[in-house]
Amino acid sequence: MYKRFDVTNFARVLGLVAGIAVLSGQIAHAGYITFTDRAAWRAAAGGGVGDLAENFNSFTGTTIYGNPTGIDAGFLHFATVSNNYGSDTSWSVRTASNLAGSQTVNGSAYVSLVSYSPSGGDTLITHVPLVALGFDYRGPSNTPSNDANPLTLITSLGDNITGPTILGSSSGFFGILYTGGEFFTSIEVRDFTDNRTFFGADNFEAFSALGDSVPVPGALALLGLGLLGAGAMRRRR
Repeated sequence: MYKRFDVTNFARVLGLVAGIAVLSGQIAHAGYITFTDRAAWRAAAGGGVGDLAENFNSFTGTTIYGNPTGIDAGFLHFATVSNNYGSDTSWSVRTASNLAGSQTVNGSAYVSLVSYSPSGGDTLITHVPLVALGFDYRGPSNTPSNDANPLTLITSLGDNITGPTILGSSSGFFGILYTGGEFFTSIEVRDFTDNRTFFGADNFEAFSALGDSVPVPGALALLGLGLLGAGAMRRRR
């Protein structure tokens, strides 16, 4: 005689397997969250401060990254996407001297990020595997035609993340957090609206994939499904 198929037991096993899969990062593209407040971004990433940081204060002069090899700054590497390097000092890590008005973020050294549409020299930032990355920004005060309306960041996972609208000398924080156990290894700075956009960025902070794991709400829900199935099975017995 065949045993009757136990739907409750099947749901219990399915829930446990799915929960384990999410916790181990095997379910891809679970999503990302963006932030405009550093404290909220830190809290969502697990609390405390990131295990990686770069404020560019070790640079003592302008260093152009618009060249075939780019430059290193701590855990970050800056380069341009295409071969349109030229000698444009907009693509650079700079000291406290301003570029195009009040682009300096906090009066110290900073990196000038450039985007083009269509692609002609977009800034590409590569780094170690990260689950979260954030930075402070400030727009150029005297070049409104170079505003980001809005800024777009393309990650190595293929996500087009809409960033802030950087107008004139506006400033703020922008952070990205992947929530499904995924990690990314690069971001490309883009602006699909304006022909050319540049702005200052500073105080980069990151949570690496090797640090504390980021909470995954979806996994908890799936594990809950498994536990509910287990409870129902006990009640039937």
